[in-house]
Amino acid sequence: MSALTLILADLHPLQERRADATVLPRLPSLELALARARMERVPGGWRQWLAREVCEAEVAAVAPAGIAAAGWLEHPADLHYWFATPVHFFAGIDSLHLHPAGLLSLTGAKQQCLVDDFARVFEGSGFRLYATGRRELLLSGPSASGVQSSDPARWLGGDPTAGLPQGAGADPLRRLGAEIEMWLHAHALNRERAAAGELTVSALWLWGGAGAPRRRLGPLPLLPRVYAEDAFAEGLCRCCGGVARALPPRWEAALLQADAGAEPDADAKGNGGAAIETIVVLPTASVDALARLRIIDAQWVAPALADLHRGRLRRLRLIAGERHFVLQRWGLWRVWRGRRPWWEVLA
Repeated sequence: MSALTLILADLHPLQERRADATVLPRLPSLELALARARMERVPGGWRQWLAREVCEAEVAAVAPAGIAAAGWLEHPADLHYWFATPVHFFAGIDSLHLHPAGLLSLTGAKQQCLVDDFARVFEGSGFRLYATGRRELLLSGPSASGVQSSDPARWLGGDPTAGLPQGAGADPLRRLGAEIEMWLHAHALNRERAAAGELTVSALWLWGGAGAPRRRLGPLPLLPRVYAEDAFAEGLCRCCGGVARALPPRWEAALLQADAGAEPDADAKGNGGAAIETIVVLPTASVDALARLRIIDAQWVAPALADLHRGRLRRLRLIAGERHFVLQRWGLWRVWRGRRPWWEVLA
């Protein structure tokens, strides 16, 4: 039997504590899983956890944008790389806030347009922007040390100040960030988005910076099967000699097989009978995040619980923020553990 891990990639307690609980949907399958599971802490969040699962320790220790650069770029230079996430800010009562739906995804064509214009406007700055076709773009620049920054998903709906680049080496990055905001303010891309009633791109949130590690030449033994459409997860798999498969619309037991038409447990047979972990990275931030959570509950968590109950899965894990919930089949009979609203469990 195989094991499944569902990563709820953008779900952090901080944003939910700011939300009005009266408008949050109850998620019956997720709440059942959380009630019956054993909870552990995941220091560093899901990206560090996934890196430890997929790569050697020396690669896993690199900050996320450095890992992604090693996977996405053909020949990463001896530079620092950061994620550049398009975000939308709005003015609060006394400070700037990151919009609750403010993590924006641009199409590949729009990204490339932004990359080309960045090259023109910021020529000679030492910084370069790269399109990925995923939510996060990549930015390269001079090596920097002593810079702290964090995933913008942690600050949805709140004051983002504490998550922006800080530390002894952060000044060049903060100056660049301010210049990018001015550049984007009157950009043709934003005029188009405003005319279409879409949130405009206020800034590129720069975070997760590091130098790029060397890419592995071959896959690790027992490399987990990863389903994702995420700049970090895909870059990580490429960096370590594997590949991230396209994210399907829902969970089906057939996804436990490595490729269409493979015999049951073919991967396990080739590795001495050991089960291969299946890991699915599910983005939860969207224009309608509450609707997205309902879809995840109905189309991912519910059928996965059913497969656990039938014995098709030996273990189901859920990761949200820095919390890791582990549920095995026998745990489903912990009926004395009552369900609580999911946002209270994750708080």
